[in-house]
Amino acid sequence: MKYLWLALRVFIHRFYDQFHRIFLGIPTLRRTRITEKIFVGGQYSIQKLPELKERGVTAIVNMRETSVYNESLYLGLKYLHLPTTDQTPPTLEDLQKGVDFISKEIAEGGKVYVHCRQGQGRGPTMAIAYLISTGMAFEKAFEAVKAIRIFINPTPSQRETLKEYEKSLLQKTV
Repeated sequence: MKYLWLALRVFIHRFYDQFHRIFLGIPTLRRTRITEKIFVGGQYSIQKLPELKERGVTAIVNMRETSVYNESLYLGLKYLHLPTTDQTPPTLEDLQKGVDFISKEIAEGGKVYVHCRQGQGRGPTMAIAYLISTGMAFEKAFEAVKAIRIFINPTPSQRETLKEYEKSLLQKTV
């Protein structure tokens, strides 16, 4: 019964997030704010981009394989596109590019929205990589993101790449 309740809860949260994003054009804040400065979610509607700006978002990391919108439509938001095929991990190089972009933006007082198509795999993978870069262990970073977006589901290869990323950071500090 416990697992049935958990599965139902995950389904409801995922459905609500998808409904909100598709029909209202913007993800729900409650299920996207990972930290005060990082938001993770699915693709938003370009018409709702001003609302992201109103929430204080100053930069976007797009993890989708192809960009849905022309970069000129981003209303002055800083933008990084790291093309990643669905269900696959970003390269270690792209993880580092994303982490550097996010770190720089946060250091300048900004907030970053990281997204893929649905906010379940590639986007959360990048957010977890950022948390790892701050010194958080992989498992703790994964759980921190999952606590907010309970329906995230990085693939085994995405998880392995995050562990490799963590290991590479630990080797740099030695």
